[in-house]
Amino acid sequence: MNDVIIKNADLLGNNQFIVIKTFTATPLSIADPKGLKIYLPPNPEPAILGAGIREAIAKSRKPDWREYNQKFSHDQNKIRYEEWVANVMMRYGYKTRRAMFKGMKSCGIEHFSGVTVLRPSRHYTLEGWDGEGIPQSHRIGVRDESDDHTLGEAALLTLSRCTER
Repeated sequence: MNDVIIKNADLLGNNQFIVIKTFTATPLSIADPKGLKIYLPPNPEPAILGAGIREAIAKSRKPDWREYNQKFSHDQNKIRYEEWVANVMMRYGYKTRRAMFKGMKSCGIEHFSGVTVLRPSRHYTLEGWDGEGIPQSHRIGVRDESDDHTLGEAALLTLSRCTER
């Protein structure tokens, strides 16, 4: 039997930037230190956003179990997350985490069987998002045959469907 590999990425955005981050192609999807972080302006051209999503998804990988155990522990993930937050705060001049995360939207991205699925989320705590209250119908699937512009437009629409608690 051929297992379907689900490649993952994340799309975060606020009024200053959008970032696309590569996540692992594992059941417990985690930001991949070997993946990409692509920063764009808050209202990017759809074709550029779509191309960035494709690049991030292409880098999604399934680490072998040794690497997974060594580099993807809770402590390692926390360190990398804190480094990312510090980098973004410095890059965009945020003085507090609250200023950075207030109003931030997050969309999960999955790619499998020739389709990229974009999932909006609900911002329920300063640094937390989930899918509660988001109808399944707000997810958008874009086939591989679609161009970058179409994928980018779908991503912008998905971001607009994100909610606050």
